[in-house]
Amino acid sequence: MIRKIVIALLIFTNALLWLIPSNVVQLISRNRHILLGRYSVERMSLLVVLIPITIFAIYILRANAQNLKKRIFQVILALFVFAIGFVFSDALLRAMRSPRYHLDEMRHRPELQQYKVLMADIPEPARTYPNLQPGYAEIACTLTIDSRGFRNLQNLEQADIVVLGDSFTEGSHVSDEHPWPVVFGQATKAKVYNLGMSGANPRDYLIIFEKIAQHLKPQWIICMIYGGNDFRASKVDVPMPDAIPDQDSESSKSKSQVKQASESKETLAQKFRNYYKSSPIVLNCKQFMINYLGPIHSKGSVAGAEIISWLPIEVAHHYYAFQPKDLMDRYNTQAEFEQHPNWLSVANIILQLQQQCQAKDIGLILVYAPTKPEVILPLVEEQLPWDQVQKFSQFAKSKLPPAPEFRRCLMENLGVQEKVLQEFCLQKSIHFVSLTTPLRLAMQQGQQVYFTYDQHWTPLGHIIAAKSISEYWQQIKK
Repeated sequence: MIRKIVIALLIFTNALLWLIPSNVVQLISRNRHILLGRYSVERMSLLVVLIPITIFAIYILRANAQNLKKRIFQVILALFVFAIGFVFSDALLRAMRSPRYHLDEMRHRPELQQYKVLMADIPEPARTYPNLQPGYAEIACTLTIDSRGFRNLQNLEQADIVVLGDSFTEGSHVSDEHPWPVVFGQATKAKVYNLGMSGANPRDYLIIFEKIAQHLKPQWIICMIYGGNDFRASKVDVPMPDAIPDQDSESSKSKSQVKQASESKETLAQKFRNYYKSSPIVLNCKQFMINYLGPIHSKGSVAGAEIISWLPIEVAHHYYAFQPKDLMDRYNTQAEFEQHPNWLSVANIILQLQQQCQAKDIGLILVYAPTKPEVILPLVEEQLPWDQVQKFSQFAKSKLPPAPEFRRCLMENLGVQEKVLQEFCLQKSIHFVSLTTPLRLAMQQGQQVYFTYDQHWTPLGHIIAAKSISEYWQQIKK
């Protein structure tokens, strides 16, 4: 009797999990894939995995005294054979696949490669915003990688200017002729070498400078700091000075937190989780579900869709979308940001980069690349439905004040990261260029400087960035 109850509970639990959908509106707001019109990829994976587990459990529970041990042995053997097959197949597939990046001494791409892809500015998930709008025109992209693993059409043994940064510097979703370092080089006639790398962070910039940039004997280093990911990575493994100059004593707790973060090592559970997530078998299974289950019921109505109905936002006849985390990155007060371990880590890296540049007699320019909300919100503040914007933002931070107070706090703190970085550079005598105002003016004038459904710049955005940086550089080099 007990076994029958357990079996019934197992079946009921499985059925219940299938009946309860994921938060579809939240998944759309975060640009996540939705399967069968109701489940996240993670939720669907769990439901699929639970099916054989439940079958094995029922198979054992239905055994009698004579064949119980036999059935347990059969289940264990089946799981053992599956595990061995998974490990060997996974290892074989890992050995066969070509990596997108090398992560040995520094992050870089496979050397001497060329990729061609058609960039379509559309949401990646099949189920997306109910108010879908056209994006930027398609771009036939060519991505050429040099012998060092970076995006350059030719290798240079010496460069006038070396640029450091992430995907905004490397040039995500644009072709070889579009990234701002290329446009900058054409405008100034200087020899520019691009060491920007997608997915890199300030720690990587410092390593790339030490490994490559300084050996090119440049006169200038231009380092671009992106207002999004560059301030999100809390674990930055760099030596911490005894004190950050001109920081008050209240920052000691935050500095201690940075030290603990940088000193912490990856646990065995984290290593296993990362290994599992990077498994070719797991990735292919997820992609299979996305391809075949993603389009199913992707056009149906969504309960609570009014929370995302204001996206994409229209500015001068072009449209822009972003995620809740992009707003919440802008929500901290100046005092909170200045004490945050993320900022303290970045500040220390900038100081180390400055010191190494000074030791080599290299000029340093820091460029701030703003996120979409920093550029857009001041242009559309009065037309936004702030009740819905507040609910949208709660997908990233649950406890937020009512809409009027939320609006006031967000708009007051929108430029805090840039302000703190600019004041820091002024204090340390580091050249600083902000791209926020030039991009905002261009957007206001009807130029689409960001893609609609991606966080990166269009070719027009790269032109604006190159123009602003070159004008500043032309002034100071005199």
